[in-house]
Amino acid sequence: VLEVATGDILAMVSTPVPPSDGDWSRYGVRDDEQKRRYLKIHTPYVNRAIAMPYPPGSVAKALILNGAAKYGKYKQGRRIDATGHLLPNQTGKYRSWIYKTQGLTHFDQLERHPDGVDALTVSSNVFFFTLGRELGADLISEVYQDFGVGKAYDLGIGQEWAGSLKPFNGVALNIEHATLMGIGQGPVTWTPLHAADAYATIARQGYRIPPKLIVDGRAPSVESIDLPSWSIQDSLEGLHEVVTNRRLGSGFGIRYVELEPHTPTFNAPGIQVWGK
Repeated sequence: VLEVATGDILAMVSTPVPPSDGDWSRYGVRDDEQKRRYLKIHTPYVNRAIAMPYPPGSVAKALILNGAAKYGKYKQGRRIDATGHLLPNQTGKYRSWIYKTQGLTHFDQLERHPDGVDALTVSSNVFFFTLGRELGADLISEVYQDFGVGKAYDLGIGQEWAGSLKPFNGVALNIEHATLMGIGQGPVTWTPLHAADAYATIARQGYRIPPKLIVDGRAPSVESIDLPSWSIQDSLEGLHEVVTNRRLGSGFGIRYVELEPHTPTFNAPGIQVWGK
């Protein structure tokens, strides 16, 4: 949890953690071999908030929208054909989730092809596959780096994962990688702190303040990453629709069967939420 105005880290949680009293029996660990297996599988000594690499996933779509606008690959209001799959003759590759699971397209949902606001609202993979390809490997790497991927925070509380933009097999980034990176998959990893940092940057209208854990009396450093104001507003509108649009918002409803259909995920009165 970050305070947007200052970058201060207000809360940080990682689980599981090893027992503070050394009593491993509460986890069903009875001997050294079981302890070895538990440590290998659950890695309780790794702080997942700052040291475990994760793919960003669809959280990255708001970054890609702003980055594509910054680098001239997306103009405000542009609509991209929502065909359900990116490649005309390969229906089983680069698909949107609604097409994969229901055989529908986002055009069916929206009754129009999506612009950036729509694409965030319904989480259109094809839209962001397209932007990833148009950005290409070099520019999409720049987008992620603009938002802090590749930099550790040096919080002083142990090992950190700086984020990575390199394929694990050592090959150079290519157009296929860029396509997947458009939806936060492929050769890109970061941590939950990177995710919070990136979204705080969007909330600050494109100004980055490195997160800090210790209040030392020094003013935070502030850096503009030069995002267009209109793309920030479009992304904020889309992120608001994600959790407030009852019919289309991909994060609007809790979907457990024992609850009423479309029970709002966020329902605290007087609180506005943006999310992905």
